[in-house]
Amino acid sequence: MSPFCRFNCLPLLIVSPISGLHDLKEKANILHRDISVNNIMYELREGKPYFVLIDYDMAVHLPDSGERRKQHAKYREGTLPFMAVDLIRNIADPEKDPTPHFLRHDYEAVFWLSVWCPAVFTEPTNDEEQRAKKRNVGMVRAWETRDFTDIADSKNLIRHGPLRSRLHPFGKATCLRSWIRRWIKFWKKIDA
Repeated sequence: MSPFCRFNCLPLLIVSPISGLHDLKEKANILHRDISVNNIMYELREGKPYFVLIDYDMAVHLPDSGERRKQHAKYREGTLPFMAVDLIRNIADPEKDPTPHFLRHDYEAVFWLSVWCPAVFTEPTNDEEQRAKKRNVGMVRAWETRDFTDIADSKNLIRHGPLRSRLHPFGKATCLRSWIRRWIKFWKKIDA
């Protein structure tokens, strides 16, 4: 298993990028816009992982005046398996005006990263876990290849579906369940 996604460091994998994204926005007025498994680097210091955001190719500096940046064209900002649902839905509908990218979209990308890592890097110890891993890997890999509407629908099942379907991608990563529940409450508020 990759040390990047060992379950004992998953909470740190989540907290570090969120803290970094917050600081980028509040201190430098920058949105990263491309959170993915390939854009977070780690190093071990005294046996503990330290996570750092890298690859600022898609990053944007926001105006200092607090004005929202207007988006003039529809194009993907980010890596599809980790993109926020409303950005994916917007790209899927050519009739809609472009959705600006906000800090909450980067936060949501960290959530999808926390779904992707345990789904892909879980090491099964029995037949039931092997079947669960196959199902979970199939789900997150489909986020790379399916059409935008199917990807958004799949992610919404995790966001709004029955609790069991929301938690199954996390497998043994029970350390994330309280964090997932807080996200679900957040989505209920913003989607109401």
